[in-house]
Amino acid sequence: MNVYVLYHEYILLIVIGMARLLPITFFLPWFNSQVLGGMLAKNVITCFMLLGFLPLLSVQFPLAPAAPPLVIIVREAIIGLLCGICLSVPFWTALVIGEVIDNQRGATISSTMNPGIGVETSVFASFMNYFYGATFMLSGGMVTLCEAIKKSYQIFPVAQSFHFDKALALQVIHLVNELMLKALILVGPVVVALFVTECALGLLSRFASQLNAFSVALTLKSVIAIFVLLIYLTPLLISQLTGLRLSDFLPKS
Repeated sequence: MNVYVLYHEYILLIVIGMARLLPITFFLPWFNSQVLGGMLAKNVITCFMLLGFLPLLSVQFPLAPAAPPLVIIVREAIIGLLCGICLSVPFWTALVIGEVIDNQRGATISSTMNPGIGVETSVFASFMNYFYGATFMLSGGMVTLCEAIKKSYQIFPVAQSFHFDKALALQVIHLVNELMLKALILVGPVVVALFVTECALGLLSRFASQLNAFSVALTLKSVIAIFVLLIYLTPLLISQLTGLRLSDFLPKS
């Protein structure tokens, strides 16, 4: 075989593989530019991951139906976006937990008063996201991620045409529903503790009118929220992340 033709085929395989991997890494917290320091490190890590899937791509690509390479690349990018959304559900759960806690303790009150000057992501939400991602990585997260990507090639092979039908849409909606449900269950004890604190401060301000309950509540609720999290959430998240399989969040074919 001509060396130029072989080189062209491998370059095409790399582009097709990157079209699926890059959208997946776009959603995961440990591939964030604030963590890796830039796009160069992210792309290098993605290329090293891709080397493990080149044998699989070299088997599936010749079986693909005749289509322009651009069509295959766009299709792989759409599949990568879908897989990235599904694989990010556990980490978005951590974001929701942090957002709810910051909202209840008053840290995002500026966004409530004037959304134009508020922040897109609260401080505690970012912390929870990075903590979740770091704990997941320490428990063998990259191996789990590669297994999930391998399963995505089994569910949506390059040789198979992709159709976003009603069943697939319902699976994505079910994942979003699970995200909100798990987040509300995990954040429930903190919300209850903050509600009891507000009730207690309300009664206290009723008998001590000179007390500025609003100013005291901001500090007191922050301390109570962190204390409650240290009691139950840290061991719970670590036990969940240790046995987490990202491939379970992928849509079924």
